[in-house]
Formats: sequence, C-alpha cells, structure tokens
Amino acid sequence: MKLRGWPLWCALFAIPAVALGCAAILGRTEIETLPGLAVEPRSVTFVSDTEGWLSGSEGNCGTKCDQLFHTVDGGHSWQRVTLPAFDREWFGIADAGNWFALRRSADFYAHELELWSSHDGGGHWSRVRLPEDVRLPEFGVRAVITDGAVRVAAFDGRTGEIRMISSPVGVDDFTATPPFRAVDGRGRDSSISVDFGVVQGGSTSWFVGWISSTERGQSNWVGARMVDGRWSSFPLPCVSTNRPEVAAISATELAISCDPTGVVDARMGEYHLYVSTDAGDTFTDLGALAPRGVHARLIGAGTARDLVVAVPTGDPDAPTALRTSHDGGRTWTQTLNPRAPKGMSASGSPAQGEFFTPATGYARLSYVGEAPEGMDDLYLTRDGGNTWDRVTVD
Repeated sequence: MKLRGWPLWCALFAIPAVALGCAAILGRTEIETLPGLAVEPRSVTFVSDTEGWLSGSEGNCGTKCDQLFHTVDGGHSWQRVTLPAFDREWFGIADAGNWFALRRSADFYAHELELWSSHDGGGHWSRVRLPEDVRLPEFGVRAVITDGAVRVAAFDGRTGEIRMISSPVGVDDFTATPPFRAVDGRGRDSSISVDFGVVQGGSTSWFVGWISSTERGQSNWVGARMVDGRWSSFPLPCVSTNRPEVAAISATELAISCDPTGVVDARMGEYHLYVSTDAGDTFTDLGALAPRGVHARLIGAGTARDLVVAVPTGDPDAPTALRTSHDGGRTWTQTLNPRAPKGMSASGSPAQGEFFTPATGYARLSYVGEAPEGMDDLYLTRDGGNTWDRVTVD
C-alpha cells in the first residue's frame, strides 16, 4: 500500500506555500553519488522499492535550477532526465511515462492554475481540458497521485465548496465529483485563507484543513472524506493552530498527529497521535508524543502497526529524534538522532516525511541558524524505519 503524507505538501517537487525538498536516495548500503554534480537533493518519489526520481538544485534560484534523475535499481545509480521546461507550482510523477504539473495561467488576472500532462516521460506536454464548471484557484489546490490515478482537490472561496477531479494516469479523462460545502462562501470577501491537505488511501480521499475569514471573524476546522465519489464529514480528533499531520494507510486506516486541546497558542498544547480503522468515524488516542509545549509530529506509516514520529529532544547538539513503532504505537524505539549542522538548531517545524511502500520512506529534518540561513538533511529508510541513511549527492 502506497502512503501519501501531505502530498501536497511534501509529495514531489514544488507545491504552493511549501519549499521543495522531501526525501532521499534508496539504499542501506553505501550510497553512490552523482559524479561531477554540485546538486543538493531536495525531493524524491518512488513508485516501487526500485524505481524512483530524485530532484535537486544547483543553486537557490527556484525551479529554474532544478535537476531531475531517475533510478531503476533502488538509488544505486542515477541518470539525468528532463524536467518540464516551464515554471510550475506542483510536479508529480505516476510512473516512467505519466507526469503531471500545475502551472499558473498565462492570464495574469485569471488567478487560476492550469493542469498539464505528459504521457511520454516529460518529452511533450499539453494542457488538460478540465470538466465544465471546474476551476483551480490560484490558492487552495492540492494534488495526489496514487493507485493508478491522479486527483486534484480545489477549494473555492467564493462558494466555500471543495471539488475533486480525477483521471486514470494514462489518459486525460478527468471527471468531477459533486461539490462539498465546507464553509459558507465569501462571495467577494477576499480575506479568506485556507490551509489544507489531501491524502489518499485506496479508494478513499481525506481532506483536512483550516479555513478562516478575518473580516467575518470566523475560523473552521474541516474534516471531509470522499468514498466512491461521495463526500461526507468526519470528526477530527483534535484541532489547533497547526494543521494536523495526516497519513493514509488504506481505504479505512488513517493516522493523525495534532494538538487535542484546541488552545489558540499551540505552544501550550500537547501533541498526540491518533489512529482510525473505520475511515475516520472514530479514533484511538495513542497518547502524547512529547511533553506539553513540544511540537512533535507524525512522519509516516508503512502500515497501521509500523509508525514513525519525530520528537524534539531538548538537546541543542542533536535536537530532533525519529522514533519507530512496530506494534501500532504501544512501544517506541529511537532509530535516529543526528547531530545538528554546526551553528544551527532545529526549526519550528522540525521534520516531515512520507512512506512510499511499507518498507521505504523518507524523513526531512530542518534546521535554522547562521549562513546558510536554513538547510535540510534528508534521510531514507528501506526497512520500515528501523535504520536511516543520510542522503548526500556530490
């Protein structure tokens, strides 16, 4: 089962409001570098335990400096391939042939995104014709690729509705679900903001987000799911000012980490881990991940029993640890606690991650400090979170 974390927002390559960078090169053995390349690996996706794509940059200049590499032997060797020749807000790979991208409209005043596709591995791109009456706002669009389908969720602030379009990855045959009213529409009210994510497990899509309007003085936490083309609400186990970390494991299994107190100042909260086995109808509280006031989070789940979380340690020299459980969160083992780069400390959001298969996943640990102002270290596991390799590309 393939797991998508916040595909949106750490899925593959670039997405609105999230910096590039997510993962790693496969391999517990000695990691081979890309000779002659001054490339910093920032993002990766794998469609199996052996085939994947690595994105890196030769400089801090956005997507124009990106490089893309392909492996078919689990990351032991890489070949350079061609990225889309246009700026993009999101880029996703389904397999060697089928790639997708979201890009801004050429009409500056449209404030919309366009969906583009390539079915020859990036050689040729064409704009996808969307179903009638579907628009992709400039902000509030999320996409995931899993189980042979590409899905794009869009929140329309004018109507307060969520729409989902989807198609098999091999053809551009997108259909739209009926809209789901998440909140009252704002009409011309431009003060609304939205922060949400979409994850996919089997045939079930989950939407988790926070929608607010300062002019109306309203804020809403929204949990919605789509099964067989039909939307319904589901109760979130916790709410706070930080968007929950969500991992879809299967069509009925979901893991969420968040602050259950609902306190406005999230620093006062205590982050817990919750697991549902009935598609989100009910959740089991697995307990606090860290002491009160410490921002711990879910990294990923290979299965409902195999979970990985990131927890601040309080040690300035090694500020972030990964902990792995193979019994559904009853017991935990520390599996990674690296030293921070010299002159740096953990950022306010210390880690993100995702599992692509039950065995293979990544973790990105973020640091801030002296020049450079910030940096990420990428780690990969091939054994369900028991061991981790740091990724380096020279």
